[in-house]
Amino acid sequence: MRLYRGMTQPYRAEQIDKEKLLMGTDFTDCPLPALHYAQGRNGVLLVVDIPEEPKIRVSEALWSLDDSGPKRYLLHGAPFDPYVVAQIPAKELRREIRKKGMRALTEGDKSLVLVRYLKGRISCRSG
Repeated sequence: MRLYRGMTQPYRAEQIDKEKLLMGTDFTDCPLPALHYAQGRNGVLLVVDIPEEPKIRVSEALWSLDDSGPKRYLLHGAPFDPYVVAQIPAKELRREIRKKGMRALTEGDKSLVLVRYLKGRISCRSG
């Protein structure tokens, strides 16, 4: 399962408060809402791939009352560093969805554009 987290600063494992990990760290299954949280000049989108049987507890959290739209997940109890596959500057992703013809797209379509872009970007990095 691929999850996303928007951050205002680049992710650095050594700065994570271990006690906060027990309460859970928010992620979403959709990159666009996560991108909205990656505000500022230093904002990044953190991408994690959670395996079928992770060594970290994953729970789904309530985000919308009607259960529509993206889902919110919490990763509990252990550092999620082994699952991080990319950390992409938010300004790069914003540029992607602001290209000519993209502004008129719906939120769902913009999310699909981001998912496709991220797949290509991440596969190029790992290949």
